[in-house]
Amino acid sequence: MPKWNYTKGLHDLGNDVYAYLLPDGSWGWVCDAALVEIEIETAQGEVGQYMAEYGMERLDTLDTCGDADNGFVLLVNWNLLGAGAHTVTALVDGVELGRAPVWVTTLGEGDQQEFLQGVAGECVAEGFPYQGQSTRLEWQQNSQNFVITDVQ
Repeated sequence: MPKWNYTKGLHDLGNDVYAYLLPDGSWGWVCDAALVEIEIETAQGEVGQYMAEYGMERLDTLDTCGDADNGFVLLVNWNLLGAGAHTVTALVDGVELGRAPVWVTTLGEGDQQEFLQGVAGECVAEGFPYQGQSTRLEWQQNSQNFVITDVQ
């Protein structure tokens, strides 16, 4: 798999697949913090704690915070956590900011496969996005997702 910088903007992932990334606080924001951490707990009670990237530009926080460097983000490969229920908690300087339940479904062989590889497929979603239309989806290994290839 090619390596590229996780930077804001349009990225060519190969095979005519492009992604526009906004790594600028898509998890959340806080006006002032020395440390933002994310805890991820599995259904078995195991907890991993990760330091989030803090200080990302969030122009939507300018009025509230008086500056815009308030975003935080953590890039997570959910496959490595395994299938099932997880709880994600954001901590700001050791104090809980918020928590949310997350359900992970993996497509790999076993719970710890980092990326699904060596598979191909496509399907048609009838009646999507509207009644009388159909949307063709194709699996793209390099983006680890289905992409829309046609709507009729």
